[in-house]
Amino acid sequence: MHSRIRSVGANVKCAARFFCSSSATSPVAPSQFPQTLAGLRARLEEESPSLSDFIALRSENAYSVEVGTKKKPLPKPKWMKEAVPGGEKYVQIKKKLRELKLHTVCEEARCPNLGECWSGGETGTATATIMILGDTCTRGCRL
Repeated sequence: MHSRIRSVGANVKCAARFFCSSSATSPVAPSQFPQTLAGLRARLEEESPSLSDFIALRSENAYSVEVGTKKKPLPKPKWMKEAVPGGEKYVQIKKKLRELKLHTVCEEARCPNLGECWSGGETGTATATIMILGDTCTRGCRL
């Protein structure tokens, strides 16, 4: 049994050596610094960029972004604008819920996707999650 474990261990070590490789372009030889905290600090001091490197990087890659002001705000991007809920299916579901005096989880939670669910969304199937205990939501979700 022990010989089998040894042979498996030897195969794993061999495979690890095959798949693991060290970078030949490393700027510092691993034996140059001792593997201690002081050695790590010395290596970081030598290899890490300095403050002047960051300052030079900032001035070289300067960019500008258009920012709105309070008096002249920028319009919201198209992907952020939400359509007002509506449509034939939406009106039909809302009317039926009021007629039956039912409440939905979406309404009580003021879900922003209410119009998408009730109108059918991409699939075309309109859905409404009805609360069976009246107008008190018992779900533990964020909405």
